[in-house]
Amino acid sequence: MRLRSPALRTRIPFTLFLSSIAAVAGPVYGDLKQSDVPECPARACGPVAAVNSFVYLQTRYPNIYGASLVGLLGDQPPPLHWEQLAASLLAGSDYMGTCCGGGTPIEKFILGKGKYIEDRIPNQTVYKAEMDIPWRPEVAGSATSPVQKPGYVQDSTFPSLAFLRDEIAHGEDVELFLDQGNDSHYVTLTSIGPAQDGVGDLNWVDPVTGKTLPDGALYQVIKNGFGSRLQVTYDDPANTGNSLTANISAAVSESPVPEPDSWMFLLTGVPTLAIRCMSGVNNQLDIKTGQDVGRLLRK
Repeated sequence: MRLRSPALRTRIPFTLFLSSIAAVAGPVYGDLKQSDVPECPARACGPVAAVNSFVYLQTRYPNIYGASLVGLLGDQPPPLHWEQLAASLLAGSDYMGTCCGGGTPIEKFILGKGKYIEDRIPNQTVYKAEMDIPWRPEVAGSATSPVQKPGYVQDSTFPSLAFLRDEIAHGEDVELFLDQGNDSHYVTLTSIGPAQDGVGDLNWVDPVTGKTLPDGALYQVIKNGFGSRLQVTYDDPANTGNSLTANISAAVSESPVPEPDSWMFLLTGVPTLAIRCMSGVNNQLDIKTGQDVGRLLRK
C-alpha cells in the first residue's frame, strides 16, 4: 500500500490522463448484496461495500483499473458471480477477515481494501481515511503482531462534510462506516448535498439491497466540542415505517494516482478553478445516475 507522494504522481502517462477522462461518462456502482456472500451473509457489509465501489472505479477509470479488481475485460460492469468472488476473497483472512470473526473492524477494512487493490494493480491508487476513534494496532493486526496506523489515516477525527463533498466532487469512491449504537454498517456513498441550517441529504448503495435508498437519507451536523460530527437518519426496510439513526464513524476513499482533480489542473491549468467554482457549489453532488431502489438494514 502506497501513500500519496510526488514520485507516484508521475507514473501515469499524459496520454492515459486523456483517455481516462474521456471514459468518465456513465460510471456505475456495483449491485452486490450481503446475502450474495455465502460464507458470512450477516456480516459481509464491509466487503460488499468495497466491491460495489470497485465497480465504480473500474467503470469511471477503465483505462487505469480495467478489470483488475472485479471481473474480466469486455465484461464490465461485472456480472454477479464476479462480484461474489471478489467479496468472498475480501472477506477472507488474507484481507478483511470478516468471516473469520464477528464482522469487519474499521482498521481491517482500511488495510484489507488497500491490500486487495495493491495486490492487483500496485502504485496506482491514492488512499485517504478519517475515523472517529484512535487507531487500534492490536485490532489492525493482533496482540502479538500489531499493525501501526498508515500515514494517510486521520484517526480520532470525525469525518467532515467538507471531506465527503470534496471526495465525491473529485470523482473518488467513498465508503462510510455507520455507528448505529448497538450495531454498525458499511455503505458506499454516491452523493451528498450541501448543508442548509446544518441539515442536508445524501445517498449510498446499501449492501443489504445492492441499491441506493429510494428516499435517500438526511444528515445533520452535530456540534461536538470544538468540532462537529455527522448524524444520518434513514428508513429501516426490515421494519416499515421505522427509521434508523447513526453517526458517520469513518469514511474511506480511493482514487487513481494522481487524483482526478490534479488531472484537470494539469490539462487545463487555472481555468479549471473557474469550472469548479461554477459547478456543484449549491447543488447536490451525484456521481451516479439511475433509479434509486433500496434501503438500509442493520446487519
